[in-house]
Amino acid sequence: MSAETLPNGQPAYKLLSHSSDNGSVPGYAAEATIPGPTLFIKTGDKIKVQLTNNTQSPVSFSAPGLSTGNAAAAAPGQTKSYQLKANKPGTYAYQDDKAAMLGLFGAIVVDEPGGQIQSFVDGDGKIVPIDRSRLNKEFVLFMVGSTFWGSEISSDGNQKPLWTNPDLGAYQDDLLRFHVLAIGPGHTFHLHAHRWIQPGSTQTASPHIIDTHILNSQNNSHVFTVKAGTGVGPGVWQFHCHLISHMQSGMNGRIHVVSRDSGKSADSIAGASPSGAIFGHDSDHPGLATFIVSDEPASWFRSARGDALSPVTHTKSLEIIPPGSSVHFIMSDTAGVHTITSLLWPSEAGHNDHGGDHFMIPFDEAKAYRGGAILKLNVPGLYVFTCKIHPFMFAAVIVDDPATDGLDLGNTIDMVSGIKNLPTSSDLATCLLHTFFVTTVPGNWQNFTSPEPWKTVYPDVDVKVDIGTVNLQDVLHTRYGDNINLKQLGKPAVPGVGEVWVDTQFEKTAGKTKPGTITVVDTSNWKLKRKIALPQINLNNPHNMWPNRDHSVVYTTQWFDNKLTAINQKNGKLISNVRW
Repeated sequence: MSAETLPNGQPAYKLLSHSSDNGSVPGYAAEATIPGPTLFIKTGDKIKVQLTNNTQSPVSFSAPGLSTGNAAAAAPGQTKSYQLKANKPGTYAYQDDKAAMLGLFGAIVVDEPGGQIQSFVDGDGKIVPIDRSRLNKEFVLFMVGSTFWGSEISSDGNQKPLWTNPDLGAYQDDLLRFHVLAIGPGHTFHLHAHRWIQPGSTQTASPHIIDTHILNSQNNSHVFTVKAGTGVGPGVWQFHCHLISHMQSGMNGRIHVVSRDSGKSADSIAGASPSGAIFGHDSDHPGLATFIVSDEPASWFRSARGDALSPVTHTKSLEIIPPGSSVHFIMSDTAGVHTITSLLWPSEAGHNDHGGDHFMIPFDEAKAYRGGAILKLNVPGLYVFTCKIHPFMFAAVIVDDPATDGLDLGNTIDMVSGIKNLPTSSDLATCLLHTFFVTTVPGNWQNFTSPEPWKTVYPDVDVKVDIGTVNLQDVLHTRYGDNINLKQLGKPAVPGVGEVWVDTQFEKTAGKTKPGTITVVDTSNWKLKRKIALPQINLNNPHNMWPNRDHSVVYTTQWFDNKLTAINQKNGKLISNVRW
């Protein structure tokens, strides 16, 4: 296998070759896919995986739940070997230890040597035993963040990527086996109009029949068999996460069941793809722009291909897609919880009579959780998203009509504050753009310790607004100044008493993967007295502080984490760290 980087910046596994003692080698996809190729083996088999890393980050291979003898991660350009042993039947996730939620995951199906699989419930209620050779299709569905990632295995073993929130297809009475797996926080899987046997329930005497199953922790899996349309006939049926906040965020797909004599297609329809149409990558298939929700200052919403885009956009928090492609958020690099909430959007996007996205825009997650979101954007223009808990987090998406000159910002925008039909050339609209590029580009932050004037850098691109096509850089420099002299820092004319403790929230130090320190100033001379980084707890965006009654202990919270830390005031040492 290899690990590859897809056009939208997400990593994925690819099957290069496969040899087996039984000689049965299925037809894998020729490209790297999410989920990765599904590996079928039998109980007692051993697997040797040779992984070549063609990405820019270390990549590993592990399969929680299976016996492993794994080596370390493969560095970029390196090849490593991993070994697995299948001790019991079931479906197991394989993954990278750090980037699983971002796309480095796939499934290993361990079947019984005789081929027996999960029995199904027939239309008359009878429990019917079955072996794998009778299946018409198998579907592999991963529940990740707030998105389904899927693939299909046909009866002849060929595998087809279905990407995000697919529309599954089957003929009535087809026998279908589902492999549902969770990566990251847990989910509840529900499939409409179909029922199956609960795992662990006896398959012969009064089994427990269900249509919903909880995958309550990371790397859970659930496998079941159904007969398509049993008891209900042809139709279109939804599958989704039964947690309302996850379903609200886009975690749902469909299965369409058609009769064989209807003339209708039973082919599955793939959803938005990391290899689809996005800025700089042409395709006939809808694309997927992915934002990683992170704890990184400025790049709190970071495009998965931000490094490649930033020479054009000057920020890692801006994506560009054509109409009909989707934007995807995944909380794969944050220790906290967030919401995905529309801050502003093209006015037409909220109205269906203009071909808008009125079911999804404005988008607002009512509850903060470790998840994400996925939404399709049809109307050209500028969309900006934020987090209601951390309002300086910004992600911007320009939906650009390729037939127009310049990047489309739309004619007017609506705002979460209630403002409607604001012209995109207005001072307020361009002031918000100025704020976005200052907030999301560290090089644009004001530095009061530098003698150089403050200069902001904007993308040198043409944009289409209500008054025509203009150069964005020229407009913002003209309206908001350039080479501004900042007032130099000074210190109070008189000494103070005691110390001032400051949460220097974005400061980076060695020995930590998260930003943030505490700076202690001696007020008798207004000089730096101490830096507190607490690398042993990976102090993460410290934000609020208060002392105990005698000021011997200082408490600080970490705004992007779940920790409350007690610090000795005299020496700055860690006393205790409480998680919740």
